[in-house]
Amino acid sequence: MQVQAGVVPAVALSFGVLMLTRLAVSVLYGAYQTAAQAYAADVTTEASRAQAMAALGLGQAVGMVLGPASASALSAVNLISPIWAATALGALALAMVHRRLPPPPQRPQGPQTTLNWRDRRIRFALFTGFAAFTCIMSAQVVTGFFAQDRFGLATQPAAALAGAALTCVGLALVCAQLILRRLAWPPWRIVATGAAISAVGFSTAIWVTTPWQMMAGFFCSGFGMGFVFPGMQAANANAVQAHEQGAAAGTLGAAQAMGIVIGPLAATALYRQVGPSAPFALAGALMAVTCVAAFWQRPRTAAVA
Repeated sequence: MQVQAGVVPAVALSFGVLMLTRLAVSVLYGAYQTAAQAYAADVTTEASRAQAMAALGLGQAVGMVLGPASASALSAVNLISPIWAATALGALALAMVHRRLPPPPQRPQGPQTTLNWRDRRIRFALFTGFAAFTCIMSAQVVTGFFAQDRFGLATQPAAALAGAALTCVGLALVCAQLILRRLAWPPWRIVATGAAISAVGFSTAIWVTTPWQMMAGFFCSGFGMGFVFPGMQAANANAVQAHEQGAAAGTLGAAQAMGIVIGPLAATALYRQVGPSAPFALAGALMAVTCVAAFWQRPRTAAVA
């Protein structure tokens, strides 16, 4: 009992430290992502903004593929090695920002304005961001359980299949954003195309009967998301003036964070109450609505242009 009494406070302290560090990482990640989007908007024109956002997304997608693989390899050394590697990468990124990133051009400052979710100019981008992250988190949190229940797999094979499916998503994001960098489409068309592809990919979970069909569906949904993310970021940046880029990017980040919170809650509730394919059906429906909203946005974009 004496050993137990000494272990419990140590475990509680370790858990608390991990929670605080994860909270700090989440806050800082949202900050640098918002700053990167605002910077890209400042140094590009409307015509090239979607390609710039695709370049940012390409870097994130490559990280999604290489990050887990690197962490797995470094964990063979010891469990702290991935944390030290992540710290070193953060320091390297900070050095590159200070030494290699040129300052954005000076633009005339407009009147001080406050953006929020009720601003009509960015309402489409906010809805797309919320829907996209709700879909991603809905699918991500139930993937392992879905593989286990749909195919009757044991825990370890189900985890391996879930990891393979999520790797397919990362590879699909890379492929989509490589293609998108060569296209000169307006944001609404990028979002509509990606949402339609993702809707098909998510909906395949309703009828899949083999693991390969599941992986193909995940690849399809990830490929579509590779269009949705840059499209919504470009639509968000194009809708506001130069001095509002930071506020617009931050507001979009808040909408995405709301999807990160609501997605897992909705997915787990649907999984338990309706069935294993229900979270994926929800994601497919949200992407279908997003596709329709993008076409609804088309005449407004054309009028502004």
